[in-house]
Amino acid sequence: MKSGYFFLLSLLGMLSLGCSRGDIGARAQYQPKFVVEGSISLGGFPTVALTHNLPVSIPIDSSRLEEIIIRWAKVEVFSEDDHEVLTLVKTANGFPFYHYVGRTLRGREGVDYHLRITYADELIEATTTIPAMPKIDKLSFSEAGDSVRLLQLSFTDPADSKDFYRFYGKLKGDPHYASFTPAGLSDELANGQSVSLRLFRNRTSNISPDVEMYYKIGDTVQIRLVTMPEDAFVFWKHVNALTGQLPSLGSPVRIEGNVSGPALGIWYGEAYDEKAAIIN
Repeated sequence: MKSGYFFLLSLLGMLSLGCSRGDIGARAQYQPKFVVEGSISLGGFPTVALTHNLPVSIPIDSSRLEEIIIRWAKVEVFSEDDHEVLTLVKTANGFPFYHYVGRTLRGREGVDYHLRITYADELIEATTTIPAMPKIDKLSFSEAGDSVRLLQLSFTDPADSKDFYRFYGKLKGDPHYASFTPAGLSDELANGQSVSLRLFRNRTSNISPDVEMYYKIGDTVQIRLVTMPEDAFVFWKHVNALTGQLPSLGSPVRIEGNVSGPALGIWYGEAYDEKAAIIN
Protein backbone atom coordinates (compact mmCIF):
# COMPACT_ATOMS: atom_id res chain seq x y z
CA MET A 1 0.00 0.00 0.00
CA LYS A 2 2.91 2.30 0.49
CA SER A 3 3.57 4.85 -2.21
CA GLY A 4 6.57 6.62 -0.72
CA TYR A 5 9.19 3.99 -1.50
CA PHE A 6 11.31 6.39 -3.54
CA PHE A 7 11.40 8.78 -0.59
CA LEU A 8 12.16 5.95 1.80
CA LEU A 9 15.07 4.90 -0.39
CA SER A 10 16.64 8.35 -0.58
CA LEU A 11 15.97 9.06 3.09
CA LEU A 12 17.56 5.84 4.26
CA GLY A 13 20.51 6.49 2.00
CA MET A 14 21.08 9.67 3.94
CA LEU A 15 20.39 8.08 7.29
CA SER A 16 22.92 5.35 6.62
CA LEU A 17 25.50 8.10 6.88
CA GLY A 18 24.10 9.15 10.24
CA CYS A 19 24.64 12.78 9.33
CA SER A 20 23.01 15.85 7.86
CA ARG A 21 23.32 16.84 4.22
CA GLY A 22 25.62 19.66 5.28
CA ASP A 23 28.02 17.17 6.83
CA ILE A 24 28.33 15.02 3.74
CA GLY A 25 31.14 16.88 2.03
CA ALA A 26 33.35 16.68 5.11
CA ARG A 27 32.68 13.23 6.43
CA ALA A 28 30.77 11.15 3.90
CA GLN A 29 31.17 7.48 4.71
CA TYR A 30 28.74 5.83 2.35
CA GLN A 31 27.73 2.40 3.60
CA PRO A 32 26.15 0.23 0.90
CA LYS A 33 23.05 -1.44 2.25
CA PHE A 34 19.91 -3.06 1.00
CA VAL A 35 16.65 -1.15 1.44
CA VAL A 36 13.64 -3.30 2.37
CA GLU A 37 9.99 -2.36 2.49
CA GLY A 38 7.74 -5.34 3.00
CA SER A 39 4.28 -5.96 4.39
CA ILE A 40 1.62 -8.61 4.74
CA SER A 41 -2.01 -7.64 5.22
CA LEU A 42 -4.77 -9.50 6.98
CA GLY A 43 -6.28 -11.72 4.29
CA GLY A 44 -3.67 -10.56 1.77
CA PHE A 45 -0.41 -11.78 0.33
CA PRO A 46 3.10 -10.66 1.31
CA THR A 47 4.77 -7.97 -0.81
CA VAL A 48 8.44 -6.98 -0.61
CA ALA A 49 10.39 -4.29 -2.48
CA LEU A 50 14.19 -4.63 -2.42
CA THR A 51 16.85 -2.20 -3.65
CA HIS A 52 20.28 -0.83 -2.77
CA ASN A 53 20.60 2.53 -1.06
CA LEU A 54 22.41 5.44 -2.72
CA PRO A 55 24.80 8.14 -1.55
CA VAL A 56 22.92 11.41 -1.26
CA SER A 57 25.39 13.17 -3.56
CA ILE A 58 24.71 10.91 -6.59
CA PRO A 59 22.29 12.31 -9.20
CA ILE A 60 19.28 10.05 -9.64
CA ASP A 61 17.77 9.28 -13.05
CA SER A 62 15.69 6.45 -14.46
CA SER A 63 18.69 4.37 -15.54
CA ARG A 64 20.26 4.57 -12.10
CA LEU A 65 16.98 3.57 -10.48
CA GLU A 66 16.88 0.49 -12.68
CA GLU A 67 20.41 -0.42 -11.59
CA ILE A 68 19.69 -0.46 -7.86
CA ILE A 69 16.67 -2.78 -8.01
CA ILE A 70 17.51 -6.25 -6.67
CA ARG A 71 15.95 -8.79 -9.04
CA TRP A 72 17.80 -11.99 -8.20
CA ALA A 73 17.23 -12.42 -4.46
CA LYS A 74 15.48 -15.37 -2.89
CA VAL A 75 12.68 -13.92 -0.78
CA GLU A 76 10.81 -16.27 1.55
CA VAL A 77 8.04 -15.84 4.11
CA PHE A 78 7.43 -18.38 6.87
CA SER A 79 4.50 -18.79 9.25
CA GLU A 80 4.03 -21.40 11.95
CA ASP A 81 2.51 -23.81 9.45
CA ASP A 82 3.29 -22.48 5.98
CA HIS A 83 6.10 -21.26 3.75
CA GLU A 84 6.32 -19.55 0.40
CA VAL A 85 9.08 -18.36 -1.93
CA LEU A 86 7.86 -15.05 -3.31
CA THR A 87 7.74 -14.35 -7.05
CA LEU A 88 9.32 -11.30 -8.67
CA VAL A 89 6.75 -9.36 -10.71
CA LYS A 90 6.94 -6.11 -12.65
CA THR A 91 4.53 -3.40 -11.56
CA ALA A 92 3.10 -0.50 -13.55
CA ASN A 93 2.74 2.00 -10.71
CA GLY A 94 6.21 3.53 -10.62
CA PHE A 95 9.40 2.90 -8.72
CA PRO A 96 10.64 0.42 -7.61
CA PHE A 97 9.10 -1.19 -10.76
CA TYR A 98 9.48 -4.73 -9.36
CA HIS A 99 8.11 -6.41 -6.23
CA TYR A 100 8.43 -9.86 -4.74
CA VAL A 101 4.88 -11.07 -4.10
CA GLY A 102 3.16 -14.08 -2.60
CA ARG A 103 0.45 -16.08 -4.31
CA THR A 104 -0.59 -18.71 -1.77
CA LEU A 105 0.34 -17.62 1.76
CA ARG A 106 -2.28 -15.24 3.21
CA GLY A 107 -2.07 -13.11 6.32
CA ARG A 108 -3.95 -14.20 9.45
CA GLU A 109 -4.62 -12.28 12.63
CA GLY A 110 -2.20 -12.93 15.49
CA VAL A 111 0.14 -15.09 13.42
CA ASP A 112 3.89 -14.36 13.25
CA TYR A 113 5.47 -14.06 9.80
CA HIS A 114 9.20 -14.37 9.30
CA LEU A 115 10.86 -12.77 6.28
CA ARG A 116 14.11 -14.22 4.95
CA ILE A 117 15.99 -12.63 2.05
CA THR A 118 19.04 -14.36 0.61
CA TYR A 119 21.22 -12.57 -1.93
CA ALA A 120 24.64 -13.98 -2.81
CA ASP A 121 26.20 -14.54 0.62
CA GLU A 122 24.02 -11.97 2.40
CA LEU A 123 21.12 -12.80 4.71
CA ILE A 124 18.40 -10.34 5.74
CA GLU A 125 15.66 -11.32 8.21
CA ALA A 126 12.74 -9.82 10.11
CA THR A 127 9.65 -10.99 11.96
CA THR A 128 6.26 -9.37 12.35
CA THR A 129 2.68 -10.19 13.32
CA ILE A 130 -0.72 -9.10 12.04
CA PRO A 131 -2.96 -7.20 14.49
CA ALA A 132 -6.74 -7.27 14.67
CA MET A 133 -8.69 -5.41 12.01
CA PRO A 134 -9.97 -1.96 13.01
CA LYS A 135 -13.39 -0.61 12.08
CA ILE A 136 -14.30 2.78 10.67
CA ASP A 137 -17.43 4.07 12.40
CA LYS A 138 -18.03 7.06 10.16
CA LEU A 139 -16.61 9.32 7.47
CA SER A 140 -17.90 12.87 7.42
CA PHE A 141 -16.94 16.09 5.65
CA SER A 142 -17.20 19.62 6.97
CA GLU A 143 -17.23 22.79 4.90
CA ALA A 144 -13.80 24.39 4.47
CA GLY A 145 -14.73 26.77 1.66
CA ASP A 146 -17.23 27.25 -1.13
CA SER A 147 -16.35 24.02 -2.94
CA VAL A 148 -13.94 22.18 -0.63
CA ARG A 149 -14.46 19.90 2.35
CA LEU A 150 -12.38 18.66 5.30
CA LEU A 151 -12.41 14.94 6.08
CA GLN A 152 -13.28 13.68 9.54
CA LEU A 153 -12.65 10.04 10.47
CA SER A 154 -14.37 8.38 13.44
CA PHE A 155 -13.60 5.00 15.00
CA THR A 156 -13.72 3.24 18.37
CA ASP A 157 -10.58 1.87 19.98
CA PRO A 158 -10.93 -1.50 21.74
CA ALA A 159 -10.07 -1.31 25.44
CA ASP A 160 -8.49 -4.74 25.76
CA SER A 161 -5.53 -4.29 23.41
CA LYS A 162 -2.69 -1.89 22.69
CA ASP A 163 -3.29 -0.50 19.22
CA PHE A 164 -1.38 1.62 16.72
CA TYR A 165 -3.21 3.32 13.86
CA ARG A 166 -2.23 4.91 10.57
CA PHE A 167 -4.54 6.83 8.22
CA TYR A 168 -4.39 6.69 4.41
CA GLY A 169 -6.50 7.96 1.56
CA LYS A 170 -6.62 8.39 -2.20
CA LEU A 171 -8.91 9.65 -4.90
CA LYS A 172 -10.76 7.09 -7.00
CA GLY A 173 -8.52 6.01 -9.85
CA ASP A 174 -5.25 7.02 -8.20
CA PRO A 175 -2.71 4.18 -7.99
CA HIS A 176 -1.31 5.05 -4.55
CA TYR A 177 -2.50 5.89 -1.07
CA ALA A 178 -1.07 8.86 0.81
CA SER A 179 -0.88 9.46 4.53
CA PHE A 180 -2.72 12.33 6.21
CA THR A 181 -1.82 14.96 8.77
CA PRO A 182 -2.05 13.70 11.46
CA ALA A 183 -0.60 10.49 10.01
CA GLY A 184 -1.33 8.16 12.91
CA LEU A 185 -2.34 7.63 16.51
CA SER A 186 -1.33 5.41 19.41
CA ASP A 187 -4.20 4.43 21.69
CA GLU A 188 -2.24 5.56 24.73
CA LEU A 189 -4.27 8.74 24.44
CA ALA A 190 -7.56 7.10 23.55
CA ASN A 191 -7.66 3.55 24.91
CA GLY A 192 -11.20 2.20 24.78
CA GLN A 193 -12.59 5.51 23.59
CA SER A 194 -14.39 6.81 20.53
CA VAL A 195 -12.01 8.83 18.37
CA SER A 196 -12.87 11.52 15.84
CA LEU A 197 -10.06 13.20 13.90
CA ARG A 198 -9.88 15.86 11.22
CA LEU A 199 -7.47 14.69 8.52
CA PHE A 200 -5.61 16.93 6.08
CA ARG A 201 -4.39 15.58 2.74
CA ASN A 202 -0.71 15.04 1.91
CA ARG A 203 1.07 14.24 -1.33
CA THR A 204 1.97 10.60 -1.87
CA SER A 205 5.74 11.05 -1.50
CA ASN A 206 8.47 13.61 -1.00
CA ILE A 207 8.87 14.04 -4.78
CA SER A 208 5.20 14.02 -5.79
CA PRO A 209 3.33 17.17 -6.83
CA ASP A 210 1.75 19.18 -4.04
CA VAL A 211 -1.96 18.66 -3.35
CA GLU A 212 -4.61 20.76 -1.66
CA MET A 213 -5.21 19.82 1.97
CA TYR A 214 -8.97 19.61 1.37
CA TYR A 215 -11.11 17.51 -0.95
CA LYS A 216 -13.34 19.03 -3.62
CA ILE A 217 -17.08 18.55 -3.95
CA GLY A 218 -17.65 15.66 -6.33
CA ASP A 219 -14.44 13.82 -5.42
CA THR A 220 -14.74 10.09 -4.73
CA VAL A 221 -12.32 9.15 -1.97
CA GLN A 222 -11.16 5.86 -0.49
CA ILE A 223 -10.05 5.97 3.13
CA ARG A 224 -8.15 3.30 5.06
CA LEU A 225 -7.82 2.95 8.81
CA VAL A 226 -4.79 0.71 9.35
CA THR A 227 -3.45 -1.07 12.43
CA MET A 228 0.13 -2.29 12.64
CA PRO A 229 2.70 -3.42 15.24
CA GLU A 230 4.43 -0.79 17.35
CA ASP A 231 7.81 -1.05 15.58
CA ALA A 232 6.20 -0.29 12.21
CA PHE A 233 4.15 2.55 13.69
CA VAL A 234 7.28 4.14 15.16
CA PHE A 235 9.22 3.61 11.93
CA TRP A 236 6.65 5.39 9.75
CA LYS A 237 6.14 8.08 12.37
CA HIS A 238 9.85 8.94 12.20
CA VAL A 239 9.86 8.85 8.41
CA ASN A 240 6.94 11.28 8.34
CA ALA A 241 8.62 13.53 10.87
CA LEU A 242 11.72 13.81 8.72
CA THR A 243 9.85 14.46 5.48
CA GLY A 244 9.44 18.11 6.35
CA GLN A 245 13.10 18.48 7.31
CA LEU A 246 14.62 17.35 4.03
CA PRO A 247 16.70 18.39 2.23
CA SER A 248 18.53 20.10 5.10
CA LEU A 249 18.57 17.87 8.15
CA GLY A 250 20.01 19.79 11.05
CA SER A 251 21.40 17.02 13.23
CA PRO A 252 22.47 13.38 13.04
CA VAL A 253 19.43 11.14 12.72
CA ARG A 254 18.76 7.45 12.37
CA ILE A 255 15.52 5.61 11.81
CA GLU A 256 15.40 2.14 13.30
CA GLY A 257 13.57 -0.53 11.34
CA ASN A 258 13.23 -4.17 12.29
CA VAL A 259 15.36 -5.87 9.63
CA SER A 260 18.62 -7.58 10.55
CA GLY A 261 21.64 -7.99 8.32
CA PRO A 262 23.19 -5.46 5.89
CA ALA A 263 19.89 -3.67 5.35
CA LEU A 264 17.65 -0.77 6.31
CA GLY A 265 13.88 -0.75 6.33
CA ILE A 266 10.79 -2.45 7.66
CA TRP A 267 8.80 -5.69 7.41
CA TYR A 268 5.39 -5.43 9.03
CA GLY A 269 1.93 -6.89 9.32
CA GLU A 270 -1.17 -4.76 8.96
CA ALA A 271 -4.94 -4.93 9.00
CA TYR A 272 -7.27 -2.29 7.66
CA ASP A 273 -10.85 -1.22 7.20
CA GLU A 274 -11.68 0.76 4.09
CA LYS A 275 -14.59 2.98 3.13
CA ALA A 276 -15.39 5.02 0.02
CA ALA A 277 -17.40 8.23 -0.08
CA ILE A 278 -18.51 10.81 -2.64
CA ILE A 279 -18.02 14.30 -1.28
CA ASN A 280 -21.02 16.59 -1.47
